[in-house]
Amino acid sequence: MKKLCAATLSLFFLFGTFFLIGASPANSAEPVPVILTERPHMGLDGTFYDDQLATLLLPSQRLGQLVFTPSRVNKVWYIDAALLDQVAAMADGYSVRVAGKSDELVQGTGMNVATSWLSALKQVTRINPVLALPYGSPATNWLQQVAPNELKFYEANSQLKVGFYVGKYVDVVPTFPGAKAPRIPGETQDTYNFIRKNLKGYLKVVDIQDTDPYRLGIGQLVNPALSRDDSIRLSRAFLKDFQALNKRLRIVVGKYTITSEREKIPMTIVNGFNKDVTVSVVVSPLMAKSRSHQFEMSPFLRNQN
Repeated sequence: MKKLCAATLSLFFLFGTFFLIGASPANSAEPVPVILTERPHMGLDGTFYDDQLATLLLPSQRLGQLVFTPSRVNKVWYIDAALLDQVAAMADGYSVRVAGKSDELVQGTGMNVATSWLSALKQVTRINPVLALPYGSPATNWLQQVAPNELKFYEANSQLKVGFYVGKYVDVVPTFPGAKAPRIPGETQDTYNFIRKNLKGYLKVVDIQDTDPYRLGIGQLVNPALSRDDSIRLSRAFLKDFQALNKRLRIVVGKYTITSEREKIPMTIVNGFNKDVTVSVVVSPLMAKSRSHQFEMSPFLRNQN
């Protein structure tokens, strides 16, 4: 009887051990990080500088392989919503600036692959954890010192956007494994701070849908993964985009001769936004005193020259 019990117990441990080993899933190892981030190909105004992203999304290319190639490996996804916004813009149909001719546009070629890529991303991330990176994958340590509120803005928006694209709740993390230490060129830092500070004036008077692409987009300037040349080139391109935004709300400057206490001054005010805006106009005198006046601007003044 004791021998039978011992034999039974031995078989139990034998099969029990076999069961535990055999039932261990192949994906029980430490999850493999998958990083979905990419330098900006789209300007702040929604047009693209180039059409290279259409190639990168193909199944045989870097971003395409990460999404289209099936794998049973346990993964954790680190995703930058700035990339997803670019791909979504492509899926909706997009324009690409002609090299050397910034005012000339051609139709982009990646509409279909962008649509397929977004659909495949939602499917492939269904069973794996997804973590949202701050919008644009910026240098978080640098932003914590320079613009901590903007960092919170990038984190909150990226979390919402990534969750929308993958169809589930996601957490947000400050960076991804292996991220480079920030070495942001001085010119890029100056451009970032200049646009950020000047945008504050628009935030008070125009709709956020007109300013959010700019406020979010400049976070990409301080992505530590950018090379020095790419960083400076991008900062100059973004500065031009912001200067174009400035032209949508302006007063055409002129000189006037005022000979009486009450005078009608011909003034052209340009409002390129679909919202009434009240601005203060200060008339600077050459030889007399002046006063500030309030002028009401309406959208029908839009596109006046």
